[in-house]
Amino acid sequence: MKANHFKYTFSYINEFGVKDLGSLNGTTLNGEKMVPYKVYSLSNKDVIGFAKVHYTFEQDASA
Repeated sequence: MKANHFKYTFSYINEFGVKDLGSLNGTTLNGEKMVPYKVYSLSNKDVIGFAKVHYTFEQDASA
């Protein structure tokens, strides 16, 4: 298993994102396989997955 599967990003316009770091089996966003190294914008409740692990992105509404 590769140590780094994906990376969160944050842009100058206060937008969160995620990108797959070329992982062997890929990373999914809401069940769809991500293109390696492409940044995807994140919305509240988006689900990021790799292997059998899933993370739900939650942004505080007051942020």
